[in-house]
Amino acid sequence: MLIADIFQSALKTLKTRKRQTFLTMLGIIIGIAAIVSLQSLGAGFERNVASNFDTLDADTLVMSKSIAISDRRGMGGGGKPPSSATETVDESFELYLNTSDILDEIAHVEKVVPVITRKITMDGIDEMVTIYGFDFEDYSTVISSFKANVGEIPLENNATEAIIGNTLHDPWENGTTFYSAGDNITFTVQTFTETGIQSQEITLNISASLQEIGGSSFIGGTSDLGIYVPLDYYRFLFDPEDTKIVSYYLIKLDSDSEEVIASTIEVIETMFDNEVRILSATQIISTMASTFETIQLFLTGIAAISLFVAGIGIMNIMTISLMQRTREIGILKALGMKDRTLLSIFLTEVLLIGLLGSILGIGLGFIFGNVASSFLGSVDGTSGILGHLSGGGGITITLSWSLVFSAIGFGLGTTVIFGFLPAYRASQKPPVETLRME
Repeated sequence: MLIADIFQSALKTLKTRKRQTFLTMLGIIIGIAAIVSLQSLGAGFERNVASNFDTLDADTLVMSKSIAISDRRGMGGGGKPPSSATETVDESFELYLNTSDILDEIAHVEKVVPVITRKITMDGIDEMVTIYGFDFEDYSTVISSFKANVGEIPLENNATEAIIGNTLHDPWENGTTFYSAGDNITFTVQTFTETGIQSQEITLNISASLQEIGGSSFIGGTSDLGIYVPLDYYRFLFDPEDTKIVSYYLIKLDSDSEEVIASTIEVIETMFDNEVRILSATQIISTMASTFETIQLFLTGIAAISLFVAGIGIMNIMTISLMQRTREIGILKALGMKDRTLLSIFLTEVLLIGLLGSILGIGLGFIFGNVASSFLGSVDGTSGILGHLSGGGGITITLSWSLVFSAIGFGLGTTVIFGFLPAYRASQKPPVETLRME
């Protein structure tokens, strides 16, 4: 019997038994959909988080006040383990602007950029907006994403203009601008004093808006939802005493080798008596890669269990289906059809079920992934549960060809493994016995 005839016969059987075919296929569809949706979400989340590190070079460190010594290694600090898991740092410790002079003297330190931040509220913006103060010229040499999309960034030390993130420029991403170069932007700053909360209204002239980042500033980079003011002008706008305290330092080294990074981190930690937390893109990305591999393995295991359950269902349905076709099998064998030809027909049916179920599962998984991505991006009404880590706008799922082919392979493998035994048993039955069955 020709391969084309075997394929045609298998296809005809599936068409005439649509209900049983769908039930057999349903488990594969659900299992493959689980694999595709979970894996695509995981890959998308990993890619979005990793994109936040694109603006931070490997030779750049971010130093901030430590919250707890026990947190340092978990945040990529790379320092020595603490003597006590509950040990905390001195809460009175702060980083000041004059700390730059100390950092400049450390070997391999090429540039030090202090960054001052505070939260503000703005009319028309539901979220808290962060206003940053730093030297524009120094910052632009360290962070590559500090580039204007509209207007021009002033690099003079005496500049009095502000730069805004892309979300403040085009929040709806449809060309309808909220603020643009040449506009004035007004916001309210609340300060806690001994007499209560004092509100200060500040108006700034915008000279430029930044290119869209799609990322967060939690590692020292720019943010789409931020306002940037030259350091000297920032200190003029706010209390000079209050603006002596630095939120974090960007430290650019003269080398991106692991040895230089590790040794510099150790020197700084020792110098500040382990009161600081230091992040490096290299260490964080390495930790992230290992973490995501574990997560992906866990998600694949969950999906594999669902495929195993689907395989048991396939075996049961195939067994019942072939029992119902016992007389048909007997007639075919009485007419001279060989066992291997009959087995080929049954296995072709199984392969078609697995292939079609895998394709439908991939499509369904892609839809589920997008729905889950939209949910995660809107459940809190702003940027989503994972908005901060994934770039401030939810997760963009990633469906690669390798995932598609792997899903099809899983689907075909499951149907063949669990469908082979019923098909083999049915093909080996003696013709006389099968013709005797009603």
